Amino acid sequence: MEEIRNRFKHHNQRSNEKNIQFIKSQFFELNYRFKYSLFSDKLSRMFTFQKSDHPHHKLALITGSTTGIGKETALGLLIEGYDVIITGRDIDKGLRTLTELKTNKNVTGTVYFRQLDLCDGNSIKDFLNWFMSFEDFNSKKISRLICNAALSNFKKTITKDGFESNFQANVLGNVVLIQKLLPRMANGSRILTLSSQVIFHGSISDNFELTNRDYEQYSAYANSKLLLMFYSYELNLRLDTYNSDSIKVYSVHPGAVRTELMRDAGFFIKRVLPKFMMTPQVGARNSIYVSLKDYLPDEHYYVCQEPYLMPPEIKDDDLRFEIWNKLHEYADDLLENIEIKTD
Repeated sequence: MEEIRNRFKHHNQRSNEKNIQFIKSQFFELNYRFKYSLFSDKLSRMFTFQKSDHPHHKLALITGSTTGIGKETALGLLIEGYDVIITGRDIDKGLRTLTELKTNKNVTGTVYFRQLDLCDGNSIKDFLNWFMSFEDFNSKKISRLICNAALSNFKKTITKDGFESNFQANVLGNVVLIQKLLPRMANGSRILTLSSQVIFHGSISDNFELTNRDYEQYSAYANSKLLLMFYSYELNLRLDTYNSDSIKVYSVHPGAVRTELMRDAGFFIKRVLPKFMMTPQVGARNSIYVSLKDYLPDEHYYVCQEPYLMPPEIKDDDLRFEIWNKLHEYADDLLENIEIKTD
């Protein structure tokens, strides 16, 4: 851990460069927001969901998809003909969303719902065992895995598994899910992890010490999203080493979107800021674009349907390798005594 902290201190010396990059990204988003605010949400969705030549009934799994960006992303893929598994913590909300998507006249794929709480190791186990044993998926592999679920708690909370909640929901839960589902991914498939421009304000040293330091909501969220990008970028490099045509991993930032992620935020963020943010329908465009575009430039990070620069520390091979190993140590701890079916 000391080596990780020391290496990250070196990168923090370039904080001015990161702040400039963050400010540039805000202007980039403003232009994107203005472009699509000229259309109603319904009309905007028509421009996004143009029929492609993708074979119907490929399988997509989207976490945190009973509301907001995840729900709109699911709708987009269902209209394209994908079969989609939506997940969420709230069963009642999930069933309502399932009914809404099933009755949408534009949907051509099949939609499934299963409860999944990334802050609960047993819930992850139950979901994986359901997926591995469900007959509808016996002959199917996942073509799109979209890690959309996220958490930003106003107060510090520790999960029943012993981890800080932002860290488990935004990072560790995704690591475990991806690790266990990789054998069920199809050739040519894509993994998307939802990111945020707050990564430019994140600090790696804090990510592993959140239970021992003063808690601040913005920092905790920024740290977790930066750590997730470290993981997803390293995963992409490792998969490329085995087979450059197999599985690609992308980090995608949807832009500033008003979603339920802000439900635990303060008055300004929850009541005032959303008036200047994009709708989930517009925010989902980026995930849908990266999921469906036949050819994408060889870039990892996409913001508002365009490749974008990552924080410079992401390219530090030694730092990324140390973080990768540490995350997998935590993943092993989370999975201890949890049996996952492999059939």
